[in-house]
Amino acid sequence: MKTFAQIDIDNKGNYLKLLSVISKLSRLFSESQVPFLYYRAAENIFCRSFDAENLSSKGKNLQLNLVNTETKELI
Repeated sequence: MKTFAQIDIDNKGNYLKLLSVISKLSRLFSESQVPFLYYRAAENIFCRSFDAENLSSKGKNLQLNLVNTETKELI
């Protein structure tokens, strides 16, 4: 299974680039060494980078069940 980073590299690398930019901008407003990444920004970056529909802005919840493809059991 590919990671998001591997998929991102296949798709021009926008996901990691945009996350990096937002993380660097957060340091402008804080002296913390740990960057602050607002969850809505991360959602929007993900949707933009992977051509996904952002359902959170529509007030919808999404529940996923992950299944092990070899054993067919829920993870």
